[in-house]
Amino acid sequence: MAIINDVTALLGFFDEKSNKTLDVIIRLTTNRLKTLLDVEEVPTELEYIVTEVSIVRYNKIGSEGVTNHSVEGETMSFSDNDFKGYLNDIEAWKNKKNEVKGVVKFLWDMTLLFIFKKLHKVSMILLPEIMEKIQ
Repeated sequence: MAIINDVTALLGFFDEKSNKTLDVIIRLTTNRLKTLLDVEEVPTELEYIVTEVSIVRYNKIGSEGVTNHSVEGETMSFSDNDFKGYLNDIEAWKNKKNEVKGVVKFLWDMTLLFIFKKLHKVSMILLPEIMEKIQ
């Protein structure tokens, strides 16, 4: 709910009709960011991206698909990727997340290796006894 409050405050309105439009924009923006991050929930530290991209998308209503717009010498340019300005932040977060996963995976692999070596030693000790019983 904090995102909707931030967006409405930054846009400067609080009427119900606008909130319904913003709810859809925020939901779609959140879903897109979750896809980019490959997560179930947007991390708190990246919620600002949802807020800022939602504002950009709201301001584009009526100009969807337009890349440039000029009126009496004033020119506005729109990016075709609303997340373009945040791709570095997204990549940094993903790299940080993967570093932690790498450490956990390394520790897991080392634990398995240790267990395997211990079991292997036990089997090497017991192998002669087992072979004697079989013969």
